[in-house]
Amino acid sequence: MKTLWGQLFKYAIENDIIQKNYADFVQLRDKVPETTRTAIPPEDRKKIWEAVEAGDRDAEIAMIYIYTGMRPSELIEVAKANVDLDKRILIGGKKTNAGKNRHVPIHPCIVPFVRRLMETPGDMLIMRYDKPTPAVMTYNRFRTYHWDALMKRLGMEYTGHYTRHTCATMLREADIEEDIRKLILGHSSADITDRYTHITDEMLVEAIDRLPGHE
Repeated sequence: MKTLWGQLFKYAIENDIIQKNYADFVQLRDKVPETTRTAIPPEDRKKIWEAVEAGDRDAEIAMIYIYTGMRPSELIEVAKANVDLDKRILIGGKKTNAGKNRHVPIHPCIVPFVRRLMETPGDMLIMRYDKPTPAVMTYNRFRTYHWDALMKRLGMEYTGHYTRHTCATMLREADIEEDIRKLILGHSSADITDRYTHITDEMLVEAIDRLPGHE
């Protein structure tokens, strides 16, 4: 932005519109560092699994987030028509060209949870059922009434974004190839179309299967 102002003022000086380049006096703030998020540690993931075993459906969805690495709002927008349990692939995602409509492998340990959601009424994988007929779930509603509620029950303070970082960490720890990690997570890459067209759904499933499941 300061560069643009400088060019404009330079043009104005050259054309005798002004006498001074005021862009030289602009002081820009230092770049604010991005919020640092880390993976949900194994001991807390174990607590979420314990909630799953106790029948907590919100905990099941939390595990789907962890094992797909989808952005918090992406899973909410997955249509059931884009889920293939036989191939263990779901299609969804947004934000970047690499993230839009990407193929995400489904880990064996979350297949029962995805299947349960597929068997519920409605066109979307995650719906709200507090009305006479199934209604579209928004992420804000899911976050407030499901994610935040789950965190409160478990005594945790993670946001939904931590699940994505957790998946990324698990993929690295399992030595999954970088190009496959990027495809699964939807990370942008200038040459993703040229480099990654050889990666098949089967290869994505084989990669996700290398992540540890619930013991």
